[in-house]
Amino acid sequence: MTLPDSPLAAYFADCPHIALATQAGEEALWTFDKGAAKVNGARLLARA
Repeated sequence: MTLPDSPLAAYFADCPHIALATQAGEEALWTFDKGAAKVNGARLLARA
């Protein structure tokens, strides 16, 4: 089990959203979640 605060963790609920966006041909799923952003198909939305 990976803890949510682990630097490598993405919540399970993030994975279907990323997969659906990828399957729909979208470029990336933008997220504020640093863990989810490490999954292929997701990008981190951060302040400049």
